[in-house]
Amino acid sequence: MDLLEIARQSGMTVVLDARIGQIEYQSVYGSVNSLKKLIETIVALVSDDVTDAIHVSGETGFCDDATADCTTNRRLQ
Repeated sequence: MDLLEIARQSGMTVVLDARIGQIEYQSVYGSVNSLKKLIETIVALVSDDVTDAIHVSGETGFCDDATADCTTNRRLQ
């Protein structure tokens, strides 16, 4: 996940402020609406990652036990 690319796709402007050696310093500017879109995109990406992790856990058998919490692979009390 390239955060700066996601920011650009959300309608934000990414500005290179400085480059010192190999380190780049950048700022991100945008409207509140573009910020909301950025947040929604990141939440969707994280949700997809969590869903994929749960799906993989189920396939590997970690969640076959009814007393296990599939999201954390720990035993329920």
